[in-house]
Amino acid sequence: VVTGIGNGTANSLTLNVNAPTAGTYAMTMRYANNEMLTPYYGNPDIMVEHADVSVNGGSAKRVNFANTLHWNQFATHTVPVTLAKGANTVKFTASQLYNYDGTTIGLVHSGGGTDVGKPMRSSSAPHLDEVSFAPQNLHIGASAGFSSTAVAQHSSLCLEDPAKSTADGTQYQQNTCGTGQEQIFDFHPVSGATDTYTVVNHSSGKCLDISAYSTASGAAVQQWTCHGGTNQRFKLNAVTALGNSHDYQLVAVNSGKCVDVSNISTAVGALVHQWTCDAASTLTTKKNQIWRLTGKD
Repeated sequence: VVTGIGNGTANSLTLNVNAPTAGTYAMTMRYANNEMLTPYYGNPDIMVEHADVSVNGGSAKRVNFANTLHWNQFATHTVPVTLAKGANTVKFTASQLYNYDGTTIGLVHSGGGTDVGKPMRSSSAPHLDEVSFAPQNLHIGASAGFSSTAVAQHSSLCLEDPAKSTADGTQYQQNTCGTGQEQIFDFHPVSGATDTYTVVNHSSGKCLDISAYSTASGAAVQQWTCHGGTNQRFKLNAVTALGNSHDYQLVAVNSGKCVDVSNISTAVGALVHQWTCDAASTLTTKKNQIWRLTGKD
């Protein structure tokens, strides 16, 4: 869907994308960019063009497109995007950028005898010829499994690797759900163990882990380099209390305890630990052990 043709910065391109499963996809764009400043002497000054890309109405992220030196010469550029299962929208916009003084747009005049009278930033969008999407498997090449966010049902906040940390021992928290890789997890089935998975964070490439193989309530749910131990294996226990087929308790194999938001907190930044698993009768109201995994079929 193309809107706003001839309407300046209101131009946009919206793609309707149907994804077979939720997860990270490689979006490859074939484009041309021959925007440049014509010089008085020597070679032209080539420009980088940009587009701001948003998925499903989320925050836009800027993508820069290198110059291809001719409008009939194309290049490809690939970026990761996070799609939900089923229908998605991917929107491209490209408003003209301010010059480097931060206040003016368009031509810059020096007032001198060699005044070029040219814009110092890109004034147009790249010419997109083709956009394609392919599943992107970032970490472990498992032939089965799924990718998903994990949304705590008492708070509607997402399980997250704080600040995209790559450090072993980083305790996980809940945070406002977004599109970042720090909130997306690959669930890889453990061979010979029904409904049991290792859980790998997309941002860090590290595994969901119970600190020091602890069996105590309150032990941190953290990330650690993947090693296949029982403290990095989690059984998905289906929960029917809220009537959603994507709801589960995550039960640590080494302790038999559940991944739990501490103190039933609804605050952004509340830490995640393990705790004695709630009975079905408690889950209906407490809900801080119910994780909605929309990427699981």
